[in-house]
Amino acid sequence: RRRPRIREPGAPVHALDGDWRFRLLPEAPVDPADGPPEVADPALDDAALDAAGWTTLPVPSHWVLHGHGAPAYTNLQYPFPIDPPHVPDANPTGEHRRAFELPASFADAARVLLRTDGIEGLATFWVNGVEAGWTTGSRLTTELDVTDLLVPGVNHLGIRVHQWSAASY
Repeated sequence: RRRPRIREPGAPVHALDGDWRFRLLPEAPVDPADGPPEVADPALDDAALDAAGWTTLPVPSHWVLHGHGAPAYTNLQYPFPIDPPHVPDANPTGEHRRAFELPASFADAARVLLRTDGIEGLATFWVNGVEAGWTTGSRLTTELDVTDLLVPGVNHLGIRVHQWSAASY
């Protein structure tokens, strides 16, 4: 991974802010201490997915501020048993999905970057069913080159965010 670059003036931008499909799982489908998952969960990138069990969440936001889970304050004690680099199985995990139309202005772009400006925890990204990368940390900017994963027209983005990871220590 490289350090995030300053946005180039005149470079095409397509904001993905807005309402996303969201579900909160009580535990991680994989162990975040083992690193990012190697295989995409089809539920995150299936265009024909039944939306039962999913709700809507505004992005950017934090799911606990919208009635999903409870805030964890670490100024007093860790919100889970201390056992580095492991975290408990009961690890709230938010799954986010969104379909978006690739703007025509991106057709001539040499590269297309997916940029997030602050995810807390371990996040894995899928574009059209292919893992695009992952990030871990505390609200750090992340950029992933997704040029080769995008198609003209409608694209599907899935993001799985584990609330706690080895980086939580």
